[in-house]
Amino acid sequence: MKRSLFILLLLCSCLLPATRAAAQRGLPGQVGIQVGAGVADGFLVRRSGGEYTFGAEVAVTRNNANRTFWKFAAGYLRRDYRYLRQLVPQEQYTAQAGYFLPLLHDRRYNLSLAVGAEALIGYETVNRGRRTLEDGATLRNRDAFLYGGAIAAEVSVYFSDRTIFLLSVQQRALAGSTLATFHTFLSLGVRFIIN
Repeated sequence: MKRSLFILLLLCSCLLPATRAAAQRGLPGQVGIQVGAGVADGFLVRRSGGEYTFGAEVAVTRNNANRTFWKFAAGYLRRDYRYLRQLVPQEQYTAQAGYFLPLLHDRRYNLSLAVGAEALIGYETVNRGRRTLEDGATLRNRDAFLYGGAIAAEVSVYFSDRTIFLLSVQQRALAGSTLATFHTFLSLGVRFIIN
């Protein structure tokens, strides 16, 4: 009898923090720092011709009432284009600000889906500013300032109260680019709640 009571108390003490923890998720005013990395315009970091397509992002998030949140980020995206035997890199450096709304979630907010819209500004460099290629050809594409927006979807999975794993997809539309206006960015990341 004493052993059964001890096991019951032990189980209750283990479950008590889990029920309390779910109530601490997505509180207004919580601030998080997130990092992520992924691929651009496909599912491969390096394509069969040796072209790289990848990106990275560092962001700060702030939760609002009703579990919406703001996201402020700095990002880097690189996509290589092949010209004969040479790779011509397109690199974008962006600053982003976005607003996300919760769309779906489980009962305890362990798993949720949010959708949002973001405004982006930045700078794009083609072949790192060099206009002449290896064979003497001249690039017509120039470095440029970028502006535009993105729509995004983000799946978040709570690993603990302060650690969240993220899977996100973002469709960017950036005017000013001399190579490509649209890019799809798929990334994995982690967010740490700091307060």
